[in-house]
Amino acid sequence: MNAFLFLPSNILPSHTLYSNKQRPFGISCAEGQGQWEDVIPVLAGKFHDFALFVPIKDTEVPMKGIYIKGEAEAPPLLWGRFFDAQASWAGHPVAVLGKNYQHEAAWRDGKRYYTHKGVEYEVIGILGTQEESRLNQMVLVDFRSAVRIMGINTSYVLDAKKEPDIAAVTDILKASGMAMGFGAVIFLVCTYSARRGKGGALARP
Repeated sequence: MNAFLFLPSNILPSHTLYSNKQRPFGISCAEGQGQWEDVIPVLAGKFHDFALFVPIKDTEVPMKGIYIKGEAEAPPLLWGRFFDAQASWAGHPVAVLGKNYQHEAAWRDGKRYYTHKGVEYEVIGILGTQEESRLNQMVLVDFRSAVRIMGINTSYVLDAKKEPDIAAVTDILKASGMAMGFGAVIFLVCTYSARRGKGGALARP
């Protein structure tokens, strides 16, 4: 049986992490995180300026996961660097902290580390503004860590600087059997896959 999850773009709050060209989408019946392991390299190989966000439901800390490729605009940094394709697709937990959490990051062997719910993240940057802002209170983590926290069946946000870029990434997702576009909404359809098992893949339109 097919399953659908869709989120209209007007539910997204205004946020400086986004370019105002963002589109939300979701996955509702995939089994296992391996699908992104297949799709991210395809996206990275064919497109060069986009970001994927994973909103993380956490009652203690406002968190988002991120995968970024190309020249997506970085938020204001007070120290270090922002995510790039390598850091946001790292094989170990990586974080950029809002400045309100920088005192919780400990130095060890020349690097900073932040621990949240038993997971230690390497801190590569501190973001924020001099005035009070959402960025000061946010923790960004690499995409893989976010999917480990939320599971693959969750909400995502696709962002790029231009509307044609959004359409181009969406087309790649379609070609990968991952997504279909519908106006201001991207939604995904799960169905049977002989390779992955029931619910383990997403249907082509």
